Amino acid sequence: MWLLLPMKLARAVVILILPVLGCDTGSSPFGDVASRIPSPAQEEAIPKFGLAVRIPAISCVKRVAETVAVHEIAGLPPANRARESRNASPQVKDWLPKNPTRVVPTARGFAVLDAGAKELNLFSRDFTRRTRSHAKDHLDSTAATLVRPVTAAVNTTGDTIWVLDSPPRLVAFDAAGRFVRAIALPNGGQQLALDRDGNFYVGRIVLPQTIRRDTSARESVMVAVYDRDGAAKPPLVKVAAKDLTLPRFNLPGPTDVILSSRDSYVAVAFPAAGVVDLYQKGKLLGTAQMCLPPGVVAAYGRQLAAATEETRQQSWVPFISDVYIHPNGDLSVMSNVADREGR
Repeated sequence: MWLLLPMKLARAVVILILPVLGCDTGSSPFGDVASRIPSPAQEEAIPKFGLAVRIPAISCVKRVAETVAVHEIAGLPPANRARESRNASPQVKDWLPKNPTRVVPTARGFAVLDAGAKELNLFSRDFTRRTRSHAKDHLDSTAATLVRPVTAAVNTTGDTIWVLDSPPRLVAFDAAGRFVRAIALPNGGQQLALDRDGNFYVGRIVLPQTIRRDTSARESVMVAVYDRDGAAKPPLVKVAAKDLTLPRFNLPGPTDVILSSRDSYVAVAFPAAGVVDLYQKGKLLGTAQMCLPPGVVAAYGRQLAAATEETRQQSWVPFISDVYIHPNGDLSVMSNVADREGR
């Protein structure tokens, strides 16, 4: 079993918008690089093709936006219950999910997956109304009951929420929390995204150390693809020993991805590497990489060089916690790493 030890950095929630710029490879502190704003001339020089920004392998952060207020609003009870919350009544205590695993926007508000309670919570946009997925009201309550939910995603119209459950299957609920249907999958995963054609993208953890020892040149599926009925399609991302190169695979052990989608775009992010690959209809359009602190890059290199077959722990920094795709294919990433101003 691998022991994952996230490196300790100042934590904050920021959005980093990645432009087409060269990365400063000098010895400047990370905060200086991360908060540098390009000149208007640089921004005008950004080349584009089709609907997607042409993103090179290395880019610097364009601007930083705080999102703390969003989380503060989400953490408050409805206004009409604010006074009651002081009395800590069971009803108010139970208002918000106790173990929110994933939050996705819907056509009516927000869907919050509570993995601990094994239920999907549906909130209005102002958080004054909440409903739960009600499996018990469905004729096939067994199919509608979540067993070990992992994550959730919403379709492009925002009216159907899909939950990736275990044993491997996809469970659909409408925007009112009513069970729609369930689809069995041959294998599970940790991440889920949908494109506008109804294809499902399931992200999985791979073990580079194991892949490197495999002499058969066999490929491991990192992002599997299934059609709207659960039939397997060609994977979006496959990994063989020859693919385990920097900057994406900078860890000796478990390496995961974060998936995000919009219309026909799918973003595959490598959180420890600060890398995002943008795909459209199965084709790679471009890659963006955050400018990482030189000290962290060096530490990654030493850790990778020192790894042996007996190595069972690794340290890493989650530079990316989520990805937002703009309508034209631009990327914004949410990061837990603070800039020099502590944001």
